[in-house]
Amino acid sequence: MLHVNGAWADPLPLVKHWLDTHAGTECRTSMPADSASVLPLVLLSRAPGGGADGYTRTQDVDIDLYAATQSAMGALISKVTVALSSLAGNGDETGYADDARLSAFTDMPVGDRTDLLRCTATLSVDMRPQ
Repeated sequence: MLHVNGAWADPLPLVKHWLDTHAGTECRTSMPADSASVLPLVLLSRAPGGGADGYTRTQDVDIDLYAATQSAMGALISKVTVALSSLAGNGDETGYADDARLSAFTDMPVGDRTDLLRCTATLSVDMRPQ
């Protein structure tokens, strides 16, 4: 039986704050009404999956990137990937990540919109109670 002091932090505020400060993005957790006016856009949401191993809990966060052009998307993917590569073993006032693993970004359709590109990846964050 595990004796837990504290609680596992929510990974969503940690990832949002980390990207806002280390990638220079303004991440959102809900789609703005006029998404075209805020491109490029980083949208974060909780994802199914994860698990627990003793005191370590893995929680997944989906990262959706939106941009108007391939070059803007490439630059955004690079900024997000570089920022998240330093999250493992770090944290801030919103939480601490023992480890962080980012899947590759993949193109996703955006309905019938041809003026908007979307790429999606999943970040798995390992955290312990704080």
